[in-house]
Amino acid sequence: MAPISVEQIAARVQAGLVVGKRPVRRTNMKISGVYAIFNVVSGRLYVGSSYTIGLRWSSHIHQLERGTHHALALQRSWNKHGEAAFSWEILEHVVSHDALFVREQFWINALGAFHPTAGFNGYPQAGGPRGHKASQKTRDRMSETRKGRKMPPRSDEHRAAIGAGRKGKKYPALSKAKTGIIATPQARAKMSAARKGTKAKPFTDKHKAAISAAASRRIVSEDKKQFLRTYWKGRQKSQEHLKNIKAAWERKKVPAAQLPLPI
Repeated sequence: MAPISVEQIAARVQAGLVVGKRPVRRTNMKISGVYAIFNVVSGRLYVGSSYTIGLRWSSHIHQLERGTHHALALQRSWNKHGEAAFSWEILEHVVSHDALFVREQFWINALGAFHPTAGFNGYPQAGGPRGHKASQKTRDRMSETRKGRKMPPRSDEHRAAIGAGRKGKKYPALSKAKTGIIATPQARAKMSAARKGTKAKPFTDKHKAAISAAASRRIVSEDKKQFLRTYWKGRQKSQEHLKNIKAAWERKKVPAAQLPLPI
């Protein structure tokens, strides 16, 4: 599908095409590309991109109806003019995911989506806040609003639902991205310096009881047990490893009779 020209977009907006018609999620679910949300009353627009445009549009509508959209200017315009004033358009189909942000950036620039009077985008670059560094004043304000805020404890039903939802899920892309990555000496030195002088708070009796209760509910399958037996069978600890274990046990004031014997 050839990209829509800027002139064609302007003509469609002026003609008021698909005004008030909600985007059809089922139809556009698997379309990858760049899209725009137009306010045909004010002429302003929002440009975005997605691997699944239909799903992204549904997310936009859900946030706008709840009043929680991340693009504040778009949210205010929606509140003022209503859903009927907006037109949803696919600007360009993009097959290659690597080129998605490149084409989004092209349309942001071409249509002036970041311009304060022409667009709703909150950031000049494609991909939203990626690479954007907030000012110190903004970071201080964000920190102040979050101080003292605590998440309510999750119920057993909530935890069970989370566990059921994650059961069997794998994240090969994330695992592959991390495989073989070795931190540079500079990165390791930076991490070490950041952690120096920091000590973990001792566990309270309540915390220890919670850990113990969680461990008692954990069930290890026979396949896992067999894997662990095979993994550890025949392995020998080095003298340095044994020395470290002994030192750790001595710090805990464990009687010598309970220390592990060399293998």
